[in-house]
Amino acid sequence: MQNLFYKLIPVSIILAANLIAQSDINKMYVVGKGEFIPGEMISKDVVDANGEVCAGLIISTDLTSLAFSSYNGIVKTNEQPGKFFLFLSPSERVVEVYKTGYKSLKIILSEHGVKLHSGKVWQLEIADDAPKSELLPVNLIVENTEDVDVTIGGEYKGNGKVFQLSPGKHTISLSKTGYKTITEEIEVSNSQILFNYRLEKVSLVPVTITSTPKDAKIFLNNTDKGQTDNQFFEMPGTYDLKLTKSGYLNIEKKITITIGGSNTFNYELVKNSGTITFTTTPTDAEIRVNTQLYNTKNIELAPGEYQIEVTRDGYLPHSETLILKLGDNLKRTVNLVKNSSQIVFNITPSDVDVFINKKNYKRLTKFDFAPGTYHVEVIKDGFYSYEEVITVSLNVPVNKTINLTPKVGLLQFTIKPITAIVKLYKNDKAVEEWNGIKLLDNLHVGEYKLEAKADGYKTYSKSIHIKENQVYQENALMEKGEDIFMETVFVEGGTFNMGSNNGEIDEKPVHRVTVSDFYIGKYEVTHGEYIEFLNALGVSSDGSYDRVEYIDMDDSDCAVGHNGSNFYFKGSSYANEEETPVIEVTWYGAQAYCQWKGVRLPTEAEWEYAARGGRRRRGYNYSGSKNLNEVGWYEGNSGGKTHKVGTKRPNKLGIYDMSGNVWEWCSDWYDKDYYSRSSSNNPKGPSNGSFKVLHGGSCISNDINCRVTNRYGQGFSYSEKSSGFRLAKDP
Repeated sequence: MQNLFYKLIPVSIILAANLIAQSDINKMYVVGKGEFIPGEMISKDVVDANGEVCAGLIISTDLTSLAFSSYNGIVKTNEQPGKFFLFLSPSERVVEVYKTGYKSLKIILSEHGVKLHSGKVWQLEIADDAPKSELLPVNLIVENTEDVDVTIGGEYKGNGKVFQLSPGKHTISLSKTGYKTITEEIEVSNSQILFNYRLEKVSLVPVTITSTPKDAKIFLNNTDKGQTDNQFFEMPGTYDLKLTKSGYLNIEKKITITIGGSNTFNYELVKNSGTITFTTTPTDAEIRVNTQLYNTKNIELAPGEYQIEVTRDGYLPHSETLILKLGDNLKRTVNLVKNSSQIVFNITPSDVDVFINKKNYKRLTKFDFAPGTYHVEVIKDGFYSYEEVITVSLNVPVNKTINLTPKVGLLQFTIKPITAIVKLYKNDKAVEEWNGIKLLDNLHVGEYKLEAKADGYKTYSKSIHIKENQVYQENALMEKGEDIFMETVFVEGGTFNMGSNNGEIDEKPVHRVTVSDFYIGKYEVTHGEYIEFLNALGVSSDGSYDRVEYIDMDDSDCAVGHNGSNFYFKGSSYANEEETPVIEVTWYGAQAYCQWKGVRLPTEAEWEYAARGGRRRRGYNYSGSKNLNEVGWYEGNSGGKTHKVGTKRPNKLGIYDMSGNVWEWCSDWYDKDYYSRSSSNNPKGPSNGSFKVLHGGSCISNDINCRVTNRYGQGFSYSEKSSGFRLAKDP
């Protein structure tokens, strides 16, 4: 027990000593409550890490050499005599103050009434309990000038005149631009507190600093003085000069600027580099130095150790470490070794998609791959996919023959009259032809079109979809009568997403719409076709019928003329062929033509569905392609005029010019907000309105207006050089 007691005594002594030492530490404290300073504002350019304008906190104190921290981090600090200006995040709650010889002071701002806000400033006063030595008011009087900067004991004190100093010796410095600085030691006592000085005025002198090469940065006593070659004025004296330029060794000199001297300083910069010249096989190999890619084979670098990597797809990489010394000119030859073998596929059918490790190589059949294991998948619509894992060894070619197996279904077909000639089309190409009844087995799955003709009957047309291992039954009944002469395309009904969330406001929101089967004009109605209607109906020579304008004959762009007895195609700068789409037609004129033909205008939903490609749609922005130039005449390719219908590529349904050439009237009333309340089944637009819908854009439209979802409205009597129409009819 006695030994244990002696072991415990030193620990007690140490703990007591620590407590005594802590009790002797000076303490800081906050005086009173915080004060809001309405006259102070923070610049909007000073922001915290979140981009918010900072709040300000002024720490007013006689203490010096303070340091600060906060929970969110101090953005920056400005120090002035007697105060510290802290820039803080507006959400800051706690600031901590540090000073050597003092216990840190933790300030919870809310406890002192401080509520920080962006751009606003608060002030707190801090004092300490350290014993104060007796200070004396010392007057430093400069007789011949004002606003002199005062430094005492190496600490800047501002430009005042009276300073509180302890008795004893102090080193002071008095400086002002245009005057010679005074630095001396003074001794302060009760009897010596007044010191008088006169500063000697000096003049600026010209200084010239040049270098070879030029454009080196100049720093004089760490102050930026521009780039060489440069001239400027400076006060006489001794300065630290530094010249820096990327790729060159720094120059650091002491220079003396004198009155009456030349003060011209010239320097030769020494390049801080060596070069490495590479020769590679293959020549287009990529060279990286310390992971940085270089596009040149002659690389200049600062002295040091570098990691070199030479790579190219299909080759083994080359790596090495080089040490470059000042002035070296190293030459390196690198011959990469090919890291691949060839894979060749012979595939039937040929128009397939080849996926290797899930990457689509489209219709490529010959590949170079590095050694390894690869998952191969061959896909084509209407065929069973093929999958295999292939192992590739270095320099061992792989040859594979792949025959895809088609998916098939069965068509069971009857028709009345039984004498009808029936054709089955796939991708607009006739694949089968027969009379009357027919059973087709092993028919490849996919979209087909049935077409039947018989004397005294209207043409029968229907799109069908053959599905895998299923029987499609079609019992066709032809309608007696004659076909209306106009080229139409049968559009099988379906459901689609109408509108666009990426387009104009009237295209939103995207909404599901179902349309029934219908026919739509393969082409826009031409001038020739419309002139036949005008003459047959007996429209007035001014283009009106029963005082309703069908076509604007007065517009100089109108390509239709009247010779006193008949309408004829006269042409215009905007339409110079009779097979161009008719223009300057009002909605009334389009509607009247449809009634004359026994058909109608398409609804807006039918128009967009057909323009997208119906059941064959591919999600293109334009009717038939993602490239407008392939399918439409617009401002980028039309030369500012309409073109003969059907001269661009059709869409997936075989319909032409649904993007560009002319805007096309629809039957619907226009309402920019209609899509938010549209019917989902065969919508026909609002029940009333002031405008009718147009779609498709024209030859003077930009690409945005030629999108299949773009829409706008105009009045019944509106006619323009860019407005036309196409027909639609029920099955």
